[in-house]
Amino acid sequence: MKKLAAEHWVLLESEKFSVLSNADLAQTTTIINDLDYFSQFVITTLNLSPVRLKRKITLVLVTDDKLFRALGMPKNYVGIFIEREGGVVFARVDKFRSVDNGRSSGRLIVFHELVHVLMRLNQQSKPSPVWYNEGIAEYLGTYQQKNGAVIIGDIAALRDGFYSQSPRGGQRYKGVDSESLFKLTQQELTIGAKVSPSHTAFVDGIYARSAAVVHYLDATPERRKAMHRYLSLIHEGVSIDNAFEQAFGGTYRAFDQRVNHYVRKRKMGVRTFPLDVEAMAKKEKTITVVELSQWQTMVLLHAKISLFSDTFLGAGVREKMDANFERLFSELAADDL
Repeated sequence: MKKLAAEHWVLLESEKFSVLSNADLAQTTTIINDLDYFSQFVITTLNLSPVRLKRKITLVLVTDDKLFRALGMPKNYVGIFIEREGGVVFARVDKFRSVDNGRSSGRLIVFHELVHVLMRLNQQSKPSPVWYNEGIAEYLGTYQQKNGAVIIGDIAALRDGFYSQSPRGGQRYKGVDSESLFKLTQQELTIGAKVSPSHTAFVDGIYARSAAVVHYLDATPERRKAMHRYLSLIHEGVSIDNAFEQAFGGTYRAFDQRVNHYVRKRKMGVRTFPLDVEAMAKKEKTITVVELSQWQTMVLLHAKISLFSDTFLGAGVREKMDANFERLFSELAADDL
């Protein structure tokens, strides 16, 4: 908590978002502006129902790994979200650049988590398959604005671990076959305080292969239609095997071969969408700077970190955090008086 208290924090709010960050005001303003436009793009592209928020989506964004660890985040992770309180995102933004300034791993991290939040806010009782959730979050996270258009699917914008069976393509992971991928459960991706290197590699491989599959399926109108057909069947309660056969035809092995060919032959192009210039012109008019004392900032941070379960934080971490906060609370509250 002392590391967090030593930082200078900025709180900005828009109609949908509340962003607390130790980045400077200019960078935080860039981030919240990009979040507003990106969220509308995601809602439109995925045909989601307009979100009526009971409370604003909160993002806690920090500029280095040590601070991210100080927030209680697991080792080797750079972003995560919680469904509680309308959605809370924790992420690193040390490599965040605006959407019109080229590729950015920091932007991909934040946008990936935001896709999860927006999808969960729009899902009723039947969530989408894990592979689709992770794949579409990675895929849409590549969002850029260039030459008057929105660009999605630039594989160079994806994380270094993008899965490819070609030795030319980034870090290689043990192959993830489609049947295993489509039958993956959320529990298999569970993270927490004690994350083994092998589990981290497994999760990274799942994310990357999921992105490859979504990229492949979204590349043509026919395959896109088949993907939406599959998701509809799953939501209707059809079994995974039957939904796969009805939507894609053939075997999982044949599907693997088609995806691998798509990746290996570097057929992975991008999709472009028209840029809504009018919306861009309006988006900077609703940003508000919220003045917080150091004590108020720490109360807010403590409240958001406390949303995590004890399993996530690890044994004894909550008690230690609360004790440290109580000590700081007395000191900071006295300074505010």
